[in-house]
Amino acid sequence: RRRVTFLVGEGEWCPAYLLMPEGLSSPAPAVLCLHQTVAQGKREPVGLEGRSALGYAPLLAQHGFVVLAPDEFCAGERLAPGAKPYDTTAFYARHPEWSAMGKMLWDHQRALDCLQTLDFVNPERLAVTGHSLGGHNAIFLAALDERIKAAVSSCGWSPFWADENPLRWAREKTEDFIYMPRLRPFFLEGREPPFQFSHLIGAIAPRAFLDLSGRGDECFAASDRCAEDLEQAAHVYALYGARGKLDWLLHEHGHSLPAVAWDRALHFLSAHTRPSCSVAPLWRAG
Repeated sequence: RRRVTFLVGEGEWCPAYLLMPEGLSSPAPAVLCLHQTVAQGKREPVGLEGRSALGYAPLLAQHGFVVLAPDEFCAGERLAPGAKPYDTTAFYARHPEWSAMGKMLWDHQRALDCLQTLDFVNPERLAVTGHSLGGHNAIFLAALDERIKAAVSSCGWSPFWADENPLRWAREKTEDFIYMPRLRPFFLEGREPPFQFSHLIGAIAPRAFLDLSGRGDECFAASDRCAEDLEQAAHVYALYGARGKLDWLLHEHGHSLPAVAWDRALHFLSAHTRPSCSVAPLWRAG
């Protein structure tokens, strides 16, 4: 494990951890690991702080993946002294026409640029995974950047149309974390937004996508309705003859990444970035 930085803007460097498999003899697939909404940022998926069940980046490296785990612009080492994690007030003061979601995606694309420069990474086999905040960022990134060949989202969303509080995605600027402010008028006026998650997931086709959602998710109460958007996206995959590249699991463990979901994710990533590789489960279900 190495601490690295990469450039995301003029004079703006993003700290990250780079994890490499031991004994790597040829260019390997790489996974961009995106953290959830925690103050420690990248240190949770790397297993240095936070919930141990979400410290899965070292396990990916143990299975032969190069892993890059960066900080979001509002967490971890990227916080200005005295700043509150995930407070986007200063960001929108500097960039009133931007969105926090757009900024995160820009930074993630620079992370992909960085991975493609490494001679021990196969630049044609890039993947992304994340939990919660990282989960929906993984969806947006895969939809908008075709370099991603496989994506896994854990507890990252519920359909806009089924969300009892869709304004979570477009809060007032006086509140803390504001994802996409231009969606606010649509939700306030009861109008259909310009896109749904079914459209985003459909845009990933024919590349591989796995959704892991938890029934009773305290952050996304309508998580049991995700399957309806996924069924819509499945029609797009079918048009490409790629229905087998879309998969989903609704587990019974709420807003978490249980062993049964992790095993599914590991096998999915391996199948779609290293199709000849056989992977034994790290965990036993239950």
